[in-house]
Amino acid sequence: MNLPFVTKRMRVTLEFEVDGKPVAASGVVEATINKRWEWLSLSTAGASWRGEAIPIELAGHGVLFAVFAYALPLDHRGKQRIGGHPATMLVSAFNPLNRRTNKGSLGGLTQSHINEIWWRTGTAEVPREEWPILIRFTNTGNPMSAQGIEPDNLEPVLGTNIRLKRVLLAMVTEPLTNGIIKRLPWLEQFPTSNPL
Repeated sequence: MNLPFVTKRMRVTLEFEVDGKPVAASGVVEATINKRWEWLSLSTAGASWRGEAIPIELAGHGVLFAVFAYALPLDHRGKQRIGGHPATMLVSAFNPLNRRTNKGSLGGLTQSHINEIWWRTGTAEVPREEWPILIRFTNTGNPMSAQGIEPDNLEPVLGTNIRLKRVLLAMVTEPLTNGIIKRLPWLEQFPTSNPL
């Protein structure tokens, strides 16, 4: 049972610097945030999203894919990084809560916060901790060749001449971006849920 909700279409743009030159890629995704009855759930808000990964052509350095709500495996320090969920990216970028204490958390959203998000327009920058995870394939024909990359630590994998400078969200009414299956045809093996 859910209370008031908001659904927003957003163009996500990733701006890179590759060999000293700007490179950008973008795609349109959709996020829905809803309130829950606190006595029926451990969480006071829920979130879902629709869309697909964003391919990024790195000008002679291959292709990366920005993926949302994707968890990197535990690293050698036992830490796991979850890539930006479009809903928490929306909350953290447009900041209806106090960003210093809540960042992209959906906890504490009130009816007035839902209303504020509903009427939001324009463009905002996504905080670094909410950036999506980046994935590269050593062989795009083989899903097992995927390698997850921390978006703010590209150097160990891609070299010193590539960095992600910022991620932007713009409120739009455009259709959701599609077509990733043309780049990764093996996705057809997953008819019920698209892993990217």
